[in-house]
Amino acid sequence: MIRIALPLCLLLALASTAHARPEAKTAPTKKKAAAKQLTKDEKLALAWLGQIGAASKSKAAAAKAVQAKRLFAVLPSKAKLRPLVKALHTEPAALRIFAARALAALGEREVVRPLLWRLIREPKKGARAAMVRAVRSLKDEGSVHVLGRALGSRYAVYRERAAEALVALGDELAYPYLIDAWERRSGEFPRSYFAQITQHAHISEYDVEVA
Repeated sequence: MIRIALPLCLLLALASTAHARPEAKTAPTKKKAAAKQLTKDEKLALAWLGQIGAASKSKAAAAKAVQAKRLFAVLPSKAKLRPLVKALHTEPAALRIFAARALAALGEREVVRPLLWRLIREPKKGARAAMVRAVRSLKDEGSVHVLGRALGSRYAVYRERAAEALVALGDELAYPYLIDAWERRSGEFPRSYFAQITQHAHISEYDVEVA
């Protein structure tokens, strides 16, 4: 019962808070050492991803996207990693979904943090679902703690997406975070009280009314 009630109550509490709009942010900058130039294979990967993202523009573009997926598939895994992380921040949403699925297939846990960072900021529900599935498949316990901290964000939309993702992950480690967030924000919506009382009264020559 707690598995159903807690997420629903939490989402209700989060939705009742002020709807501040999050400021526009860019992806966290990497260290200069990690910002080395792309290799030839990585550049090819970006080119193929660009064609995959353009699939919906026309029939010709769709045909090129099919070929691009085949070419992308045979690239070395190492060459796919950084281009796929970049694709998580690229339009259209279909490309971000493709990137999330491809990152999950790579099986590298180092992509969990970029996936979670984008997940909280992803406006499209379908893309968020793909990212949650990718994170879940990578089985990184630290992802629960990252999302748990996101429940304390100043922006309601980020808190809602973090709660949604924690519920979708289905990890019991999420419950302390969900309960804490629920309790911290429970004062911002109407409360209900229930009392169960057993009353004993001695009635002799008069009636007793209990309201």
